[in-house]
Amino acid sequence: MHTRWQELGSHFQQIYDLPVGERQAYLDEIGLQDGSLRQEVESLLRAHDLAEHFTRAGSTVSVGELSPASQELMTGRQLGPYTVLEELGHGGMSTVFLAARADDEFDRLVAIKTLRGIVGPDGYGRFLAERQMHANLEHPGIARLYGGGTTQRGVPYIVMEYIDGGQPVDAYCGHHQLPAAARIELFAKICGAVAHAHRNLVVHRDLKPANILVTRDGEPKLLDFGISKLLTPESSDWDPTGSGPGPLTPRYASPEQILGERITTASDVFSLGVLLYRLLAGRSPYPSRVSERLRELRDEKTTPSLEQIARSTAGSPASREFLALERGRRQDLTAIAAKALRREAGERYGSVEQFVDDLRCWQQDLPVSSRLPTFHYRFSRWLRRNRLIAGFVAVFVTTLLASSVLLLAQKADLARERDRAREAAATSDQFLSLLFDLLEGSDPASTRGADISVRDLLRGAEERIDHQLIGQPRARAALLEALGRVFFRLGELDEAERTLARVREFWRTQPESSEGAATLDYLARIQIQRGDFAKALELLERGRQLRQVDFGPNSSEEAKSLAGISYVQLLFGQNAKAKATARRAVEIFRQLGDDKFVEERLYAQFNLGEALSRQRGYEAAVPIFEEMLEDARESLGDDHPSTLAVLGKLADLLSQHPLGLDLAAQYAREKLAAQRRIYDAKDHHEIALSLDVLASILGKKGDLIEAEKTFAESIAMWRRLTDGESPFLAVTLGNFGWFHLFRRHDPQFAEPVLTEALEMAEKFYSPDRTLLTYPLIGIGRCRTLVGEPIQGEPYLRRAVAIREAAYGAGSLMVARAELFLGENLVAQGRCREAEPLLDRSKAAIEREGEPDDQVRFREPWAALQRACSNPIPASSGEDDDGR
Repeated sequence: MHTRWQELGSHFQQIYDLPVGERQAYLDEIGLQDGSLRQEVESLLRAHDLAEHFTRAGSTVSVGELSPASQELMTGRQLGPYTVLEELGHGGMSTVFLAARADDEFDRLVAIKTLRGIVGPDGYGRFLAERQMHANLEHPGIARLYGGGTTQRGVPYIVMEYIDGGQPVDAYCGHHQLPAAARIELFAKICGAVAHAHRNLVVHRDLKPANILVTRDGEPKLLDFGISKLLTPESSDWDPTGSGPGPLTPRYASPEQILGERITTASDVFSLGVLLYRLLAGRSPYPSRVSERLRELRDEKTTPSLEQIARSTAGSPASREFLALERGRRQDLTAIAAKALRREAGERYGSVEQFVDDLRCWQQDLPVSSRLPTFHYRFSRWLRRNRLIAGFVAVFVTTLLASSVLLLAQKADLARERDRAREAAATSDQFLSLLFDLLEGSDPASTRGADISVRDLLRGAEERIDHQLIGQPRARAALLEALGRVFFRLGELDEAERTLARVREFWRTQPESSEGAATLDYLARIQIQRGDFAKALELLERGRQLRQVDFGPNSSEEAKSLAGISYVQLLFGQNAKAKATARRAVEIFRQLGDDKFVEERLYAQFNLGEALSRQRGYEAAVPIFEEMLEDARESLGDDHPSTLAVLGKLADLLSQHPLGLDLAAQYAREKLAAQRRIYDAKDHHEIALSLDVLASILGKKGDLIEAEKTFAESIAMWRRLTDGESPFLAVTLGNFGWFHLFRRHDPQFAEPVLTEALEMAEKFYSPDRTLLTYPLIGIGRCRTLVGEPIQGEPYLRRAVAIREAAYGAGSLMVARAELFLGENLVAQGRCREAEPLLDRSKAAIEREGEPDDQVRFREPWAALQRACSNPIPASSGEDDDGR
């Protein structure tokens, strides 16, 4: 029953504060949810409407003077020294008028608030309390009180500052497209006004955008202390039902307000937290009805995080600005908002000032109190404030912490565990000493103003590791591994391989265990970049064996190895094997819990999605990768390598249909921009790959000039990174050749590019690799188009043979190769051979081809119709089958 009265009291106050003309719609909305509740609210409303007076010190006033019709007569009336000009707005409780000072003593417009139809001494006393509280509050963020009085018939009114052109704070932020940092600054000013009220023993209790106007100069003004509570022993909550929570706005009210419990300054802290959600994510995390809030509290439903709300409203200006922040800064704001919205009042910020202190820390890149003060967190904030070497140190710290885990045996006996724990602690101490030596070495005072590059620091680090860790081989191996990983991420493959090879040699001297598996994983990644896929697979398989020894089958460690192996299987073109391997890894990670090993699980899912896309086409794969992208953004952030990998794959898939080209280009540009930020616009193989993908998409869009420039940038970067040869450069050259063949229609330019691509690819790939078929088809068609079809035929027949072995006769991939072989045979006049090839190609393309296939098919088919409408004998005395 107590809950029912709470809900009834809240609905009564909300409908009573509405203009009379809007009450019916509100009642109808209640009736849809609960017909009996509507009847009770209507009954309470009628009872109050029948009352015709309220008392104040024994005097009475007629409700007639306070009715809407009578208030229309207020215009032009005198209230003390003020002349009423017009009505600004009204609700069920009061009306606000615009007025001017009438005695020429001041040239000022004011807002006058007067009662309208309130019944009973509680409401009257509440209005007077507002006047008294306002008189006690002098702050630039609170609308000023100039005075007050009563009408001739005893109706009280107050005279307040008029906010000319003021907008509710959320509307102001949206109208001016304020970035997140500016919204925080404005919010901090609002908090300052609330803190002033608290120091004067006043809790506002209805903090929401409508009660906070922002002037044309961008200054917030806090309004409406109509439901405020004085923090004095004799004060009491206003409660129309005798047991309810008092007037409130459910979306912004604290749990104690909803439950009718004691109200303190913590209630305003909660409402400010909701307001922060509104300004940064576009909406409140709570529903608009008291019944729904009560249900959430009863079910102990978790409040969605600021990040989750922002992603659910990603189209709003507020959320776009918030999501544009760097991930760590979003995490800090999310933690700040979460602390303000704790269910228990005692777990929130102890005061509004503490709330603001955390926001000021956020503005200055200092650690915030709402997050655990771990060394890693505090150090990351130091790095952000000292950006000169932040990129280097952040990666170094992360990789070291990951590597240090290797120092603890997972299945060793207690003595071994204790010894290694001691070594891990010693390694951490050594690392901190080394790290600060490096930081000191980067100080301009130490270097006499010379610029020290990250690579110089890293090379110096290896010397320090060798010198400082003599006699501590395990600690030295851990730090060298961290160093090698950093070299790899910077694209320094030679340095990475040399450093990690030293670590591998150390593990070879130790008893066989899984501790060396991570080193093998990174060495495999280096071999992948060099194009030695067989060596990479060997290293990964060895790492898997070591992990099985210590952890057994179906462990997270084995799943990590399986994910890496599936990737190399894809590079080998072993799609069926890759799909089975990746699927097993995904199943293991999901059995262990989706919230664990997120990055590793997404890696395995990516490889599984890639295998499925090769098997079933891009339309089946797009939903898989869209779901993965949402998961990666929420779990890892926008700039995480896993997120960017999914983003790039989605761009590639979407580009396979004309309707997806715009979104594909958007994703490709987003990925490239993030990678340029991460790698500080330096050469890196990830950037070169992204440039290749973007160039291909631009070519499909018809942006040929920009596409050619982008291809050229990718090729030049690959040449700088790889000394002129790599499997990835071969692929980019092949794509560039196809661009000139099919987009520029320039076979003479395309052929030498495709020839270089083929020669380079053959150095890295086995003769049966399907990747070779792209330059083969391209060269063969170039020869056809320049009038040398006989020289082009062998290239095309080789491509068909490779694809038939890989995909099977009659498949779309084979049909694409047969299309150009048929065209070549038509050019030779061998129509009897050409016609069945083109017929099969046409059938496969019409059945499952993509838009590009349809376009490419037209010219060979037209050539067949022109040259072979009356079949002619094969030329050169050859049989029709070309033998």
